[in-house]
Amino acid sequence: MSTSISTSIEFTLNDMITILEMTRELQQEGLVGISSHGKEIHVNRETLFPHIPGEIIKTSRNNRDYPFEYSKTYNGVKFFYVGH
Repeated sequence: MSTSISTSIEFTLNDMITILEMTRELQQEGLVGISSHGKEIHVNRETLFPHIPGEIIKTSRNNRDYPFEYSKTYNGVKFFYVGH
């Protein structure tokens, strides 16, 4: 098995490492998680959500601990948190 790595794979891995580092920094600003399946970003209710412009949409969830999802859409991306 070859230990060499292609340049494109190396760039991809380095991009992923950069994203990981940026995610850690953004968590300090209120990021909870980012969906890789769509345009959704889970944010902290107290530190970030109140500052996002837009109308709040409240949606019921089938979860006793976190029965509601609150969301706002900004630039085509859904920002949300779950709570009571």
